[in-house]
Amino acid sequence: MSDVAVLIAFIYALIAFSYSLGSLFQALPLPRPEWKAYGPMLMWDSTVSLFAISSISAVQLLMNWLSNSLNETFPGPFSSSTASFALIISQLALVDTTLILIVAGVSSTVLLEPVGEALSRMFGPAIFWATTAIILWTIIQIVISLFPRIWLWSYVLGVSFYALPFRLGRRLGAYIMTSSITLAVSLPILPSLAIQFEGLIGYEGAFRNLADLASQITTNPLAIPTMITSLPQVLAALVAGMIISLVIFPLAYLFALSLLARSAASLIGGSSPMSISLLGPSKQIARSLTD
Repeated sequence: MSDVAVLIAFIYALIAFSYSLGSLFQALPLPRPEWKAYGPMLMWDSTVSLFAISSISAVQLLMNWLSNSLNETFPGPFSSSTASFALIISQLALVDTTLILIVAGVSSTVLLEPVGEALSRMFGPAIFWATTAIILWTIIQIVISLFPRIWLWSYVLGVSFYALPFRLGRRLGAYIMTSSITLAVSLPILPSLAIQFEGLIGYEGAFRNLADLASQITTNPLAIPTMITSLPQVLAALVAGMIISLVIFPLAYLFALSLLARSAASLIGGSSPMSISLLGPSKQIARSLTD
């Protein structure tokens, strides 16, 4: 917290410097109107930066309200990101275990040993995607667990870039500010959304079919030749559902959050045309005030 306090003190000093510099530009008899136009712009930008750094408590209250509203949207045991993450990891681990169990059950029969080798090659992509999904969701869970501790620091860092004079870091600062708020609110509900999305595309049904097939293979090896014919269809449905719901969906969700953060950043000052017309005077507007 001491590092954040030092950074906040630096931002207040930077805001005071920008405002004083804007007053100086406005008071001096500068020969060119476009130079003098920097005065109102610097004063306005410093006022907006002061509001951004002074409203940390309001931002926290807004984030808590949004988080509670989203959690109420997903009631039950899946409202907890930890419980949802544990369920996702257990599903992926069961996929690996089931595939290995099928290969072991087929290979245990001497006559079907070549079939077991073919199945091990056929299951390679499924195991690869299951491992990829496990790694991806582990990274997501680490970020979810760490972000509540670092979001304030990232928000204040964004304000520090946002408060630089002459809008030198305005776009980067606005993007860091909006990204910290967007991720802190929206990222914890990603595991719950993924589980609900699984139900929509039928991933659970595909996994249940694979588990039933594995159970039949281990309990009745003599029926393996008749069950092998249905295995490619079951495996294809499972792999497709796993890739869509547990790999593509979280990546698409994160991409959508980045677009949302970028749009919010342009709204508060990260893009010249929209931000200047909405939040404050541009150099052209300021020039008209000084003429």
